[in-house]
This record gives sequence, C-alpha cells and structure tokens, in this order.
Amino acid sequence: MEKQADLGNYITNGEWNIIDIRAKRHEDFYPCCEEPYPSIIFTVRVRRRMLYYVSNLIIPCAVIAALAFLSFYLPVDSGERISLVITVLLAMTVYMLMVSNSMPPTSEVIPLIGKYYLAVMIEIALCLVATCMTIRWHHNDTPMPRWLHSIVVRGCGKFFCANGSERPFLDAPSPNSYNVNNNQMALATRSEYQHPNSTNTRTVQLREITSNPTTDMESIYKDLSVLSKKAESDETEEGIRHDWKKAAQVLDRLFFVIFLVTFILFSVIIFTAIPNYDS
Repeated sequence: MEKQADLGNYITNGEWNIIDIRAKRHEDFYPCCEEPYPSIIFTVRVRRRMLYYVSNLIIPCAVIAALAFLSFYLPVDSGERISLVITVLLAMTVYMLMVSNSMPPTSEVIPLIGKYYLAVMIEIALCLVATCMTIRWHHNDTPMPRWLHSIVVRGCGKFFCANGSERPFLDAPSPNSYNVNNNQMALATRSEYQHPNSTNTRTVQLREITSNPTTDMESIYKDLSVLSKKAESDETEEGIRHDWKKAAQVLDRLFFVIFLVTFILFSVIIFTAIPNYDS
C-alpha cells in the first residue's frame, strides 16, 4: 500500500526540486513474537534545478565556443588566429574544472554537462588543427595540384561564394619556356628594320649584321633573356600564391560551416537526452 506524502509544510529549495514522495508500509513477522512489526519506507525523488547551470556554465560555454569559430573570419596575416583558439581552449579547460569540482566524483556515469564540455573541447581542438591547416595553405608557394584546384577553388569556391575573379590555372614554370633563341631574335630584328623597298645591297648588309651579332647585341640578348625569365617566373609564382590563398579562403568558409553545424547538432542531441521525470 503506497501513499503520497503531504507537502503542505514543504519549504522550496533553491537547488533541488521535489518530484515525488511516496510512503509504503511493510509488516514483518519474527519467530519470537506473534504480533507484526510494521515499517514505513519513504521514497523521495528529487531533481536538480537547471537555471544555475544554464546561466553560469552552459551559455558561457556556447559563447566561448562561438568565439573559436570566428577565428575562421580573422585575416590570416593578423597572426592572432591560433592564439585566439588556444585561449578559448584554455577557457574551456577552466570551465570544465569548475564542473568537475561541483559534481560528485564517480566513474559509473558521465553527467550530461560533462559530456557537453568534453565534446566542445574536442571540437575546439579540431578547430585549432583546421586553423593551422588553412594558415599553411595560405602561405604555401609550391605548385598546386590540378585536381585540388578543380575541387577546392572551382568546385567549392562557387558553392561558398569565394570564387572571385576567374583566372587561368598556372602550372609550375617550365625551364624550356625561358629559352631565348638568338637566331630568332636576329631574324626578328632583321625583319623589323628591313624596308620592303630597300636594295639588295642593304639587305645583304643587314643579314650579315644580324647573323653575326656584335658583342653588344649578344649582351642585349642575354639581358632580355634574363628579364624574360624573371618576369615569367614572377608571374607564375604570383599565380601559384593566389591559388593557394583562394583555396585557404574556401577552406575557411568550409570549416566554419562544418564546425558550426556540428556544434549545433551535438548540443541538440545532448540536451534532448535529458530524462523527463514529469511524465
């Protein structure tokens, strides 16, 4: 026979909420005596109030985690992206120590708020790894593989509105593209200065000069060759750096979306797992 307790004189507690109090009467018989020995067992079900933990632990945790995600919007050249994520990770460690000190030490089960803080710390650590990866891409100067350029810059870039101005993909500079043929330049010089109405004698003289260039002309050809190599090399290197910076920008936006969606998902999953004692 179970009966509920009378809560008329109950004083409300700021930390705990009483869900139910039930009393059950038992009668035990012993060999020594004929009369029964009654006993009453009270079962008290309490629930911890959540307002303190929501306002002091959960909401600050969510705000601090959001600051870590904003690191993907900081300029790479500012040099503060990694320090921001590390600072957020240290703040989360301090909050997790506060949670562990306020919870009873037990290895049988992990509290929901402990699971939440652990998941947030893991995600911020992965955010630090992703930030290091994007910074490495931003400062990379090696030729980008064509398949990576097609997937990240052209494919994901259109999806994340990070395409910018389209430019042709530049491979690594080829040494053969820098060769300057003196004979071809001499022929070009000859054709440039030879007038169609010129006499045969003048044509022969130009041919002799261009086919046997002087030392000054050879020096000019060499200087032009060096300048041509330098200009083409600078253009190719600038194009390679531009491709990596564009890929790092796409990667920043991709990681921001991934981490934000993941944070929202596991927050919903963890807090919807709270048991409903009212039903």
